Amino acid sequence: MNCPPCTDSTLVMTERSGVEIDYCPTCRGVWLDRGELVKIIERSASDTMQPRRSDERNDRDRRPDRYDSRSSARDDDWDDDDRSSDGRRKKRKRESLGPLFEASIDGILAVDVDGTVLAHNQRFLELWGLDAALIDGGDHAFLEAAMEKVPDGPAFVAGVLAAYDRRPAHVQDELILLNGIVLDRHGSRLDDADGTFLGFAWSFRDVSAARAHQAEIEAAGERFAALAKTLQQSLLPPRLPSLTGIQLAARYHPAFTGIDVGGDFYDVFAVGADWVLVVGDVCGKGAEAAAITALVRHTVRAAAMHDPDPATTLAELNVAMLASLEPNDDVIRFATVCCITLRPSPQGVVADIACGGHPPPVILRADGGREVGAPNGTLIGVLDVVDVTTRTTLLRPGDSIVVVTDGVLEARDDAGRFFGEAGLSSAIDVVGGGDALALSEEIERQALAFQGGLAKDDIAILVARIEDLP
Repeated sequence: MNCPPCTDSTLVMTERSGVEIDYCPTCRGVWLDRGELVKIIERSASDTMQPRRSDERNDRDRRPDRYDSRSSARDDDWDDDDRSSDGRRKKRKRESLGPLFEASIDGILAVDVDGTVLAHNQRFLELWGLDAALIDGGDHAFLEAAMEKVPDGPAFVAGVLAAYDRRPAHVQDELILLNGIVLDRHGSRLDDADGTFLGFAWSFRDVSAARAHQAEIEAAGERFAALAKTLQQSLLPPRLPSLTGIQLAARYHPAFTGIDVGGDFYDVFAVGADWVLVVGDVCGKGAEAAAITALVRHTVRAAAMHDPDPATTLAELNVAMLASLEPNDDVIRFATVCCITLRPSPQGVVADIACGGHPPPVILRADGGREVGAPNGTLIGVLDVVDVTTRTTLLRPGDSIVVVTDGVLEARDDAGRFFGEAGLSSAIDVVGGGDALALSEEIERQALAFQGGLAKDDIAILVARIEDLP
């Protein structure tokens, strides 16, 4: 076979790195037979057929589509565009990525640096509602069509072009098409082994069903939270009564985000001329806790009507809680309760105080002194007989009594330290006994701040301050 430029020179066939080539001794040209002779190296007559430098061999090895006879682009498949180095490179990319793309559950589109579509799969066409013929027009044709399928076409195109310009390693976002389909979109740059940028690949996954399910869950959570809030409010007084000569204030803060019914509660009700204050904490959360809380509140009210002595009231509550258990019921039900009866007297207000496993109230004297209201006593609902004692004290004008649940005292900071009695005392120091509402709010504020603003347990606070006698 003669060399085309040198019609009288016969080509000499040789082999380099497993590839047969034809060499012209006259013009020193190297030819590759691809159905017809294709000149790949042009040499001057003064050049010699020396072995390629190592960097030239490496460059050749990085481009197997040009040199490797095992390339998937077969000789008889090449058209005029494929005969160019750029055409052969793109055809090689398309053929190597095609089978992988079709096996994916995602819609995939890969584009070259110049916007030429290297490969796409059928899933991509289905998700976007496109014809394959349109994709043959390149990435720009896709972007033009996509503008009609998204709410903000210009913004969508601008985002794609910005990714091509910045060439980030990975981008991710969600697209909502006008037909309601939600696509989880991921984009990644394509690099070869030496880091040369080859193009960009996009994958699109239909997450419409997942997002709809997520929306249903969120809506159900909102409904449940609203139901929990309503149920919780039914276990607390809608408003505190107005007592002659006694200033009342209460605070309630649910644990975490308040999506469940808590066990902390407070109550204030009249028994004749007396007033009964109750603060309690039942075990558990949810419907079970709500049921126990309702039992405790109603039992305390009924028992106090028969005998206003707090210790007697708590003893009757203990009997009622034990009686509520079903035979062979292994559910643990207990409560801590502080019960206080306030009786007006010529000198002030007489307070009868009893605690069943509950943190004792703090009595703040007008002169700054502080006292423990009553012993802790025994948990309610555990033992057949409880050890509960009523302590009686006189509250004079300016005195206050503060009752909190363990959500205040057992609040912990990041180091695991308890808010405790020291934290409660610090909050009291800020306000003193001057105003019941200000004191209850300060205790709540400091207890929440101590644990980073998010309560790990329900918080209930009740403050009664004795005002000047009429």
